[in-house]
Amino acid sequence: MGDDDDPGSGSNAGDDDGSGGGTGPAKIELSTTTIDFGLVSIAAPPRSQTVTVKNIGGAAASPTFALAGDDAASFALGQITCGATLEGGASCTVEVSLNVGHDGAYQATLDVTNADEVASAALLANSQSALLALSPPTDDFHDVNLSSSQTHTYTLTNTGDAALPKPTLSVTGTGYAMASTTCSDALAAGQSCTFSVKFAPTAFGTRTAVASATAGSILAQSAIAGRGTALVTVTMQGSGGGSVSGLSCSGVTCTTTVDSAALSMTAVPSGGSRFSAWGQTANCPDAACAVTLAAGTFTTTVTFDDLPTLTVGVNTAALGGSVSLSTGATVTSGSKSFDFSGATTVTLSADTGSENCNEFQGWGGDCLGSATSTTCTITVSGNSFVSAGFGRKMGCIDN
Repeated sequence: MGDDDDPGSGSNAGDDDGSGGGTGPAKIELSTTTIDFGLVSIAAPPRSQTVTVKNIGGAAASPTFALAGDDAASFALGQITCGATLEGGASCTVEVSLNVGHDGAYQATLDVTNADEVASAALLANSQSALLALSPPTDDFHDVNLSSSQTHTYTLTNTGDAALPKPTLSVTGTGYAMASTTCSDALAAGQSCTFSVKFAPTAFGTRTAVASATAGSILAQSAIAGRGTALVTVTMQGSGGGSVSGLSCSGVTCTTTVDSAALSMTAVPSGGSRFSAWGQTANCPDAACAVTLAAGTFTTTVTFDDLPTLTVGVNTAALGGSVSLSTGATVTSGSKSFDFSGATTVTLSADTGSENCNEFQGWGGDCLGSATSTTCTITVSGNSFVSAGFGRKMGCIDN
């Protein structure tokens, strides 16, 4: 027996379907004479279909594959399981894909040739660029508090001329979820339905999503954005005045929206005032305060007090009596006030001057407990007052 009489020699013999081959010469038969891709959106990804090729003759075939016709360039051959030889009764498959690029009808043929015989299948498709419209195509939830949520509604419309199957709806993006829909049946031409998306942010900052509606092979989408935020309220209190930098608000009660977990603010006292303390929720020892937000609401206070002021009054019937302060200042008569940036320890000293008949008669005010000692030490942490009295010694005659 020669090589040509050996059915297993040489190339791939294809997949035998168990039915056996016929007799006589090779003959190619396709599982279908029409491959219809149907209605395809111009935005849809490439689609593919598979055709079975069978040799119903007795002799081996050597099939070749080609695409022909006006729109052949829009179709492509994919995976082919047929080898160089397809034995009688054996089958194999060929994949054909479609990639639409324009509106309208597509027509081509798949030709499978063996020797001088051609088996063909018509390739058909229709495409439209606007079959399914989703409104709005872009949407912004803007600021949504971490402790709350918002829901927006979208309208889906069949803008084509043929009915579409029931839409499949989805939304991608952290914090976003489908809420409700009326899109429960097929959409006739011109018919609309609605669905809603809920945004419940779980983190600060801008979060994006895509809402998608698919009916058959037609896809419509809406690009969505929203910001997770917190509401910050700072209330000013105390005897002084001031403001808070780092927040886009002002007034005794400052309320603003922030979109970051990192909150930086600084207490700025006005003239004649000083920063005293932040509220317990801020837990910041200094005027510059950094807080990490963990929820949708943050409330605290900031206290501004008047600058610590020491007023020293000198009541003298003597000649030359004065009070000197450890800060370097001196008060000789009347009263004088001194401001300090914070709590300050000050020592006051009474001086009778050079006249030997002058005498110091005592302290008053916040130095009252120092009796007739010529020195008094106090801590000025608020509004303080000290008086000093001078007089003449009874019966004394100056030198």
